[in-house]
Amino acid sequence: MLRFVRAANGTVRPDPDGREQGRGAYLCAESRCADKARDGRAFSRSFRAHVTIDPETLDFISAWQRDAFTR
Repeated sequence: MLRFVRAANGTVRPDPDGREQGRGAYLCAESRCADKARDGRAFSRSFRAHVTIDPETLDFISAWQRDAFTR
């Protein structure tokens, strides 16, 4: 599972070490989970606030999933 945090400006960023302060949301390594997270609604529900997902974060999720399945 990969942890994400919501920044003060509403963007979602990965927290692979799990050390950032604040509410976290977790994403499993399965592609169906990432597909649900891409539109932002799943993260908005978890954070109970509107969020923005940067293209870099989506790229990070894709790379993380590939790495998780090759272990």
